[in-house]
Amino acid sequence: MRRPAPIDPKTKEGPPPLSDRPESAPGSKLRLALVVDFLFFPTNHTGANRFNCLVRELSQRHDVSVFATNESHPHLSARELQTLASREFAIPAERFVYLRRGRLDRHRLIARFFQELHYAARFLRLLHRHGPFDVVLVTTPPLLQLYVFSLLRFTERRAQLVIDVRDLIWNYFEYRRGPVFRVSNVLFRFMARWSLRRFNMAICTTSMQVDEIRALLPDQPVHLLRNGIEGSRFAQLAALAKPPAGQPLRVTYLGTVGYPQNLSTFIEAARLCAADPTTRGVEFVLAGDGSEWAALHKTVETQHLGNVRFLDKLDWDACLERVYGPANVLYAQLRGHPAFNSALPTKLFEYLASGRPIIYGGLDGESSRLLRAFSGVQIVPPDDPQRLYEAIKGFALSPRVNGFEANREILGSQFLREKLSAEYVRLLEEVARRQDRHPEAAAAI
Repeated sequence: MRRPAPIDPKTKEGPPPLSDRPESAPGSKLRLALVVDFLFFPTNHTGANRFNCLVRELSQRHDVSVFATNESHPHLSARELQTLASREFAIPAERFVYLRRGRLDRHRLIARFFQELHYAARFLRLLHRHGPFDVVLVTTPPLLQLYVFSLLRFTERRAQLVIDVRDLIWNYFEYRRGPVFRVSNVLFRFMARWSLRRFNMAICTTSMQVDEIRALLPDQPVHLLRNGIEGSRFAQLAALAKPPAGQPLRVTYLGTVGYPQNLSTFIEAARLCAADPTTRGVEFVLAGDGSEWAALHKTVETQHLGNVRFLDKLDWDACLERVYGPANVLYAQLRGHPAFNSALPTKLFEYLASGRPIIYGGLDGESSRLLRAFSGVQIVPPDDPQRLYEAIKGFALSPRVNGFEANREILGSQFLREKLSAEYVRLLEEVARRQDRHPEAAAAI
């Protein structure tokens, strides 16, 4: 049930009914809402940085409001976050709505599901309170939140709904064994199909995601808009000096530390290197945060691995100085299951811009196909510590630090977010102009 609309203390009246609220006139500024959860400023996250660029581009032409959470900065109040965002984007502070939220329970599945439903329902109320909007863009939320956000079709009937797909989250039960997970996979695919039908458009970052959604919904408008890197960060990474001469070889991972990354492979490779006299001096750096962080930390302590260092989440300047600057080799991985083939970690674009060699562990999916177009990349089988150790040993015995200038040329011409964001805005403007604004709003569940 909706919370009653606030009453104006002067007129003693609430806002006009939804049917009486004005729509944007043709050619006027659009009112857009972006629901980005925790992936937004001031979080230093590669996914968040993507939407920072989009907000800047949108705000030059339209009125944009951002709905996010304070999960990554719980010590800051909503007002403090609004003030910081207003200064960063030169947009009125009231256009940034931060929902106070603690960390989701990453280990108890049932508890997490109820948390997701609760926060998604709160987002819906906030959207209605600050609306109406011409377009509501929702980034890929956890699965049950996707189901709740699809209900916007019934509560915000004038808005065009757009889903931004970064992960095929409904496929993540495919790699789990047992009858419960098989039933869950069927159920969640059905829920995803029902939910996605309520959106007017889907925007995907990889071609495999496009194929998956078209297989689920052949008539759904789907667009491919690849990810990339902001021009300012590209310039800073391109200007990095070579790692200090004489330091031990440093292999670095930066990003989310979760189940899909399976960074136990990274830690086991560190153990193998520590046992080999020719690689004993290699340093392993793991920078980031996620559900597997504590378990990996405990493994390193239990095995007394002195060649592994952990760095908590860092701001961008600290990442340049303490992560990218000293790194000799950068590492990334996705688990060896087809469910992860469609994913393309955003950090790979930062890795490529840094000019450092890259070791990537993965199957023949989107990430491997992209990386093959660049030099200085070695692809190894995923979840295989022995093959990763051998690749690192090859770098230790024969360092390769030059010849990657062509990578930056490709990034600069094809993967700058400023160019990609302009195309993103065009797609949102296109969907807002459509006459059919209510696709299957009353379809049966």
